[in-house]
Amino acid sequence: MTTTTTKLSPSTVWLFAFGSTLAGIGASYAASGFGQKAAAAVYFAVVAIGGFGATYLTRARVRGAVLAFLATAAVAAIAYFFLVDYIFRTATTAIADAASTGAQHAQNVEAGAKMGKMFGIFVAAIVFLETIVAGIGGAIAAARRATRVASRHSARWVARRADPHRTPSRSSSLARSAERSSDARATDRREQIAEDAPREAPDHVALVAPRRNFIAACGYS
Repeated sequence: MTTTTTKLSPSTVWLFAFGSTLAGIGASYAASGFGQKAAAAVYFAVVAIGGFGATYLTRARVRGAVLAFLATAAVAAIAYFFLVDYIFRTATTAIADAASTGAQHAQNVEAGAKMGKMFGIFVAAIVFLETIVAGIGGAIAAARRATRVASRHSARWVARRADPHRTPSRSSSLARSAERSSDARATDRREQIAEDAPREAPDHVALVAPRRNFIAACGYS
C-alpha cells in the first residue's frame, strides 16, 4: 500500500498522462496487425493503466488527473487529425490523378483535401473520446480504490484501539513466550540447585567428622 509520503509529486501526473498516451499509440500501432478493434482495445487499456497510476501513485487529485488527460487527449486528437488528413489527402489525390491521367489535378487535390479533413476529424474525435474515457476512468477508479483501502485500515485501527480484549499481535505473543521460557529455565535451575544441595552435604560431613574424632582422641581440644 502506498502512503502520502511514498507517493510521487503531483506534477508527475502529466508524465503519466503523456507517457501512457504515447505508449498506447505505439502499442496500438504494434497490434494493428490483429485488427482495428484489437488496436483500439490495446490503446484503451494502456491509457487506462496510466490514468490509474496517475492518481494512485501520485499525490495529485482527481481533478488534476482529469485536466492532464483532457490536455493530452486534445494533443493526441490534433496530432491524429494532421496525420490522417495527410494520408487520405495524398492517397486520394494520387488515385484520382491516376484515374484521370493528371488532366484534373486541381480538382483532385481539392477532393483529396476534403477527404483528408473528413477522415481526420472522424479519427481525431475517436482518439479524443477514447483517451479521456480511458484516462479519466482509470484516475477515478484509482481514487475510489485508495479511499476504500484507507477506510478499511482506519476501521481496523479504530477497532483495535476500542477493543480491550483484542487479539495480541504476533510480536507481543513472541515476547511473552520468550519471557515464559526464561522464567521456566530459571525455575528449573533453582530446583536443580535445591536438589543437589542435600546430596553434597553428607559428603562434606563425612570428610570432616573423622578429623574431629582423631583430634579428640589425641587429647587436643
